[in-house]
Amino acid sequence: MADKLTFSGFGLTFAGFDLELENGMSTVTIGGRVYPTVKIGNQEWLAENLDYKFTACTIGASTKSSSIAQANYYNNDETTYGVNGNKYGLLYNGVAVDYMEANKSSLFPGWHVATRDDFDTLITYAGGSSVAGKKLKSTDGWNNQGWAGTDDYGFDGKPAGHGLTFEWVGKYCEFWTSTSTSDPAYKWYKQIYGLYDGVYEHNTVLSAEYSVRLVKDTEQAVTPVEPEVQYCPNCNEPWDGSNCSSCGYPNVPVYETCPNCSENTYDGSYCSNCGYQAPAYEPCPNCGENSYDGVYCWNCGYGDLPPDTGDQYCPNCGEWWDGVYCGNCDYPPHEEPPEEPPPEEEEYYE
Repeated sequence: MADKLTFSGFGLTFAGFDLELENGMSTVTIGGRVYPTVKIGNQEWLAENLDYKFTACTIGASTKSSSIAQANYYNNDETTYGVNGNKYGLLYNGVAVDYMEANKSSLFPGWHVATRDDFDTLITYAGGSSVAGKKLKSTDGWNNQGWAGTDDYGFDGKPAGHGLTFEWVGKYCEFWTSTSTSDPAYKWYKQIYGLYDGVYEHNTVLSAEYSVRLVKDTEQAVTPVEPEVQYCPNCNEPWDGSNCSSCGYPNVPVYETCPNCSENTYDGSYCSNCGYQAPAYEPCPNCGENSYDGVYCWNCGYGDLPPDTGDQYCPNCGEWWDGVYCGNCDYPPHEEPPEEPPPEEEEYYE
């Protein structure tokens, strides 16, 4: 683990060190800018509004859009509201939010635009929607100091207002969520009023422009994958792919049905049950196929057919016969011998 330094300020970076700030705070670099982060409960949040000018986002557009990613500084005044001013950050439209969420792995690896559920978890931790606003609001930047929050956790929710119409700076915090309603043309957003202590939820069209906060991805528990069961091709018992604990395969031959005795004891060349041994074939000098036993080719008929060693079949009906007469079809044709007349009865006379 790298050495660690602790500072009470924000935005400090030192090469070769992990930087930890007081009160559970740390930092993360996004788009070349260093942001403070804060752990609240089981979540880690940016402690400032996002101020990231990514390439696909048009900065300073003068008209609303529900199809192009765009963002503005309040009153188009980066000097006052950007990183060198009061750090209210950019006010993004919903299209930009969708783009950031779709490309989060390249824009800010390990982080994502806060979802509706992320905010609800934060609000619950801060005591519920009726009181969480007071605890999440910044202690400065409000038009009336009586509206300021206590910023109990370092979330520092600043009243950045909303873009293009440029209203409500100093009066409202409005944060996009990445969560759409059942109609993808609308998204949920959270709102904190200066006059009230609660956090409120609304949804609106993608052309609206609000602040964005990121949340660190939670590490997902890895569920071990059960290995697929294999079975030995020789004995069909469970097998780990190496040596079979039941039969020793592959150090034993795989048996198949013997063409002579039909038992499953033939290894492809020899049957351990009946002794049948397959003939050794070689390429036929006539057809080139590996079907020549040195005397006769069983593919093209080259050579001398070996003498019959067993069954014969009738050339007329194909059934077994004894080579002389077929009991199935009476082949070959022959004449039945004439029946002898019955013997004449002898007559007896008294």
